[in-house]
Amino acid sequence: MKKKTALVTGASRGIGKSIKESLLNEQIEVFSPSRNELDLSSSESIDNFLTNLSTPVDILVNNAGILKVGRYNELSSDDFQEILQINVVAPFKLISGIVESMKRKKFGRIINISSIWGQKSREGRSIYSSSKAALDALTKSLALEFASYNVLINSVAPGYVDT
Repeated sequence: MKKKTALVTGASRGIGKSIKESLLNEQIEVFSPSRNELDLSSSESIDNFLTNLSTPVDILVNNAGILKVGRYNELSSDDFQEILQINVVAPFKLISGIVESMKRKKFGRIINISSIWGQKSREGRSIYSSSKAALDALTKSLALEFASYNVLINSVAPGYVDT
C-alpha cells in the first residue's frame, strides 16, 4: 500500500498537534508548516506555499484558526477580514490548490476543523461564529462537488477541548 501524506495546519499545539501525532502513529507522513512557511493571513504566502509544494497530499487538515472575542462595537472590519481570511479563505485556497491531484488519484480526505460556535453562538463571538458557519457551509457544498472523485470532505465542530 502506498504511503499516505498529510498536510496539517496549526499543528504546533492543541488539537492540531494531537491530529499530527495521531497521523504519525498511523505511519502517515505529515507536513505541518510553521507560520513562517505558510502564513494563512496572506493569500500570497498561501499561493507561494502551494506553488512550492512538490509532494502530493492525500489528507488535508485545515486546523489553524483565529478567534477574536468582542462585541460588535469592539471589533473592526479589519478584524472581520482577518478572521474570514484565516478561518475561511485560507482553507478554501488550500483545498483548491490540492484537490485536483486528489481528484486525479480518485482519493483524498479533507477535514476542516470548525467549532461548535459555528452552530451556536454567544455574545462577543459574532465574527468568529460567522466564520465557522461559513466554513461548515463551504464543507457541505464541496462535499457534493468532490464525492464522485472519492474525495471526502468533512468538518468537525468541537466545543471546549482540554489539550
